[in-house]
Amino acid sequence: MKLRLIQRTGKKDLWQVDVGVVNGRRVQKSFVSRERAEEFLETIRKEGQAAIAMSGEDRTDFYRNRARVEAVGATLTEAVDFFLTHKASTKKAPPIPELLQAFNLHLYSVASQKYADQTTRTVARPLGGIESVFQITRDFIIQEVKRGVSASTKQSIRAAFSTFCSWLLAQHYISTHPLEGRANRITIRKPPSDGPTAFGVR
Repeated sequence: MKLRLIQRTGKKDLWQVDVGVVNGRRVQKSFVSRERAEEFLETIRKEGQAAIAMSGEDRTDFYRNRARVEAVGATLTEAVDFFLTHKASTKKAPPIPELLQAFNLHLYSVASQKYADQTTRTVARPLGGIESVFQITRDFIIQEVKRGVSASTKQSIRAAFSTFCSWLLAQHYISTHPLEGRANRITIRKPPSDGPTAFGVR
């Protein structure tokens, strides 16, 4: 395997990796920077011919995602193992608005319509800016709790998210409760009611 500079008149120079003959044909890869070329060369030395089959886009994804997980002290293998472990035990959740509607109906089945609407609205406001239930992390919830202006408001936010996440867990939309180790469920009683109304409609 060789690395060489290809100088081109009127064009940007390229760094070329000559891998040699693979499956009866000569394989050469060109890169705009020496750093990328050396990274590819090192990958070939470590991983062999499997790396040659990667397209330029695949390599770009690989390097970008490796940098993302290394930034938090993990490896790509650890990230994939974590994803597969949690993905295998969950099912795909519907869009957030549909989840909130189903959550509201569930709450009404075990509590009052007032409680159902208040709890759903509490979690709905901050959830408006996310796309996946996997974004509802412990840090996300703590950040929302801190937005409360009083101790009682903070408690209400924490309790609402705890109830919502317990429901997500029961529906197998998430594999672990973000507030695991704390009070995750709230015992509630359903008082007499005239009947349910559509969430958000008065």
